[in-house]
Amino acid sequence: MSKRKAWVNTLLSVSMVLAGAFAFSSLVGAKEVTVHIVFQTGGDAIPVFAKKAEIEKATGVKLTIEEIPGEGLYEKLMTEFITHTGAYDVVEFYPTWMGDFAGAGFLLNLDPYFEKYRDEIKPEDYIEGAQVGFDTWEGSWYAVPYDGDVNIFYYRKDLFADPKNKAEFKKRYGYELKPPDTWDEVLDTAEFFTGWDWDGDGKVNYGMAIIAFRMWWSVGHWSNVYRSYGGEFFDEKGNVALDKKAFIEANRVWTTIINKYSPPGELNFGYVECKEAIASGQVAMGIQWATAVFLDPRQCEVYDKLGFAVMPGVKQPDGTIYRTPALAVGKCLAIPVDSRHPDEAFRVATYLSSKEMQVYETISGTGVDPNRYSAFEDPRVKEVWGDMIPVYMESLKIGRADIKRKGSSRFYEVVSAELSSLWAGAQSAEKAYERIVSQWKDIIKEMG
Repeated sequence: MSKRKAWVNTLLSVSMVLAGAFAFSSLVGAKEVTVHIVFQTGGDAIPVFAKKAEIEKATGVKLTIEEIPGEGLYEKLMTEFITHTGAYDVVEFYPTWMGDFAGAGFLLNLDPYFEKYRDEIKPEDYIEGAQVGFDTWEGSWYAVPYDGDVNIFYYRKDLFADPKNKAEFKKRYGYELKPPDTWDEVLDTAEFFTGWDWDGDGKVNYGMAIIAFRMWWSVGHWSNVYRSYGGEFFDEKGNVALDKKAFIEANRVWTTIINKYSPPGELNFGYVECKEAIASGQVAMGIQWATAVFLDPRQCEVYDKLGFAVMPGVKQPDGTIYRTPALAVGKCLAIPVDSRHPDEAFRVATYLSSKEMQVYETISGTGVDPNRYSAFEDPRVKEVWGDMIPVYMESLKIGRADIKRKGSSRFYEVVSAELSSLWAGAQSAEKAYERIVSQWKDIIKEMG
């Protein structure tokens, strides 16, 4: 059976059983209401549009779906929360904003729902590392887990296994060509694969693709390097703990990749551009979220040539490698306190987070990743994810989450701006470090 046909058959098997994915029998059958759900524009909403009729039948509500571009999502939601219009019943957002939203009293405390419907929800089935811990605030549930994001390292296993490449690499660098364990090995390997046509299509290829566009996501991806050098953002008391040495080392790695070993326009690479560079075979390596997108022959030209590895790190005195893969971004579904239909909203949010929906969301190629143990244990997910699953699970064990505190959006706004300026060559790492620390301290002082 071809890979493409296997994907089609798997999707059909999910569709046939999806209607029974999840339901609150004690709620369905009540007077029909309309639940207005808000998503960031992009793949997150695709499963809901595709399965809208089935979701409505299973939950007993009508859905209206709105999409908001990611760059304006925070401001749009905050405006809605402050004006208390009650227009939104379910909102999708990044868990790093939980302190700004739940901490300000804008979100409904979901503890009573999780307690009442524990048997149906099975919260113990959620994987704690996969952003799930971010869906709580001060010990209470304020959101339903939706997208469990984890950064992993991609590489072209066919290129790494090529005898000619292995011999030439060993001759040039003095060690075996393999998936890099350290960031210095990443730089060597990226240099080796940059500037020549290693796939024979007449085009110049490059060593690596990363996300470097000025946005807060870029900080999460950069933190794969920064934290592995021992860096932190804040200490346990909430004070700024940015480490200068780690900051400078991380930017040595990052700026070298950007300026020497990445495709043209790397500074403007967001998710889509980075994904396409990897999926088209333009680069030999890349950092991206673990996702079925790269295993989907409909979306990835080199789906059968990619290998997966836990994020590289920094070699320690005892010979071990300290790795800090980023549990970057993620998504959750919350209910504003002003929702007119909180019971129905919770029913919809939890249905979207059910095992069967997670299986469909995963293997349909939307980029929405599972965060339930049962989803990863499902044969359909195993069929699609294959060798990516153990890398994902290992990354969860040692991964590091985004900033989670009040004002997180402001802290990210500062650091993303300064890093962008640094990566563009407009300022030194030392200057960027000083400016970030100064501005972060001002934010903390202003917030009291």
